[in-house]
Amino acid sequence: AIYLNETSISWSSDKGKRYKNLANASTTQWIDVEDEHFIVWMRASGLPQFRKLWGRIEGTLSAGSYAVTIVNNYPKSFFDGTKSVV
Repeated sequence: AIYLNETSISWSSDKGKRYKNLANASTTQWIDVEDEHFIVWMRASGLPQFRKLWGRIEGTLSAGSYAVTIVNNYPKSFFDGTKSVV
């Protein structure tokens, strides 16, 4: 297994400032708005081509074959775009 660091992926100006859970979040909110994946997803892009960081591999990978499983929860057909792994 390869460790994927999913922390510090959102802008510091957003995390803890722009996105905060309400005091009664467990009963009034459908999602944790302090989750960094949510914060990255909500950040608007100023250009038609953009990237949304999910995580980082902070080391070197040994030569070989790797399998990656990706779940497509939001098909690109909704926005006539493309998706890729960078």
